[in-house]
Amino acid sequence: MEVWAPQIALLERALLARAPQEAGGYRLGMYVESIGGYDWFPFLAGDAKRRRMLSGRHSVYDFFRLYPFEPPAVPVVGFYQVRYVKSLPPYHEMLDNQEGQEAPAFGIHVPFAVRIPNLALKQSAPKF
Repeated sequence: MEVWAPQIALLERALLARAPQEAGGYRLGMYVESIGGYDWFPFLAGDAKRRRMLSGRHSVYDFFRLYPFEPPAVPVVGFYQVRYVKSLPPYHEMLDNQEGQEAPAFGIHVPFAVRIPNLALKQSAPKF
């Protein structure tokens, strides 16, 4: 992880700068052309109750934490769509208004990738 420290610091600043005050985490979406939609990370396989973080530790959350900052573990270098998650349980994605419309998303470049166990990539490359 030390080799990626400068890139992680840039990602942290960018994600925190755009995060709503109530956000406690984030998810990253990779567009998959073959399904015409997004695969979202972090990835939890099947009935898994926890996942391995970039640091090597385990997490029970289905999102990357903002505080303390958890760098994303994604399978491909590229642009990802960002969605923030509320800081309090049940940890729903942030909504734009009370009618339940999704908050506007934005793209961010992740300059590193890791192997994600049990993930079958669908011949895609991230695009936003």
